Amino acid sequence: MNSGKGIYVAVFEMNVKDKVKLDEIEGTGKGYHNSTIDVPEFGTCSTYLGATAHICNELKPFDWYKEMVLLGCRKLGLCDRYTAIIEAIRNGPDPDEKRSREQWQIVEQLRNDT
Repeated sequence: MNSGKGIYVAVFEMNVKDKVKLDEIEGTGKGYHNSTIDVPEFGTCSTYLGATAHICNELKPFDWYKEMVLLGCRKLGLCDRYTAIIEAIRNGPDPDEKRSREQWQIVEQLRNDT
């Protein structure tokens, strides 16, 4: 869904306990901080923003992460133009082989769920 501010968003409902866990996973206070955005038809929603001091344009997303984002774009029916922009982003392998294997297994599960 287009938020009306030139970005696409997916809105999910979660309980407070899960939000605390997601904050931990997303690195709140360690390069990311919570913010809010007003989304038409949903109201104020929570999101994560990278702290300016932690943004490095030379970094590339891990290959498995980019694939997860693309699967999400397709599942949510985001426009082809937006998906093509993400497809064009250069990615790289995850140097942590164990994490990479685990995340690629999740990618395969996501592919099978669609």
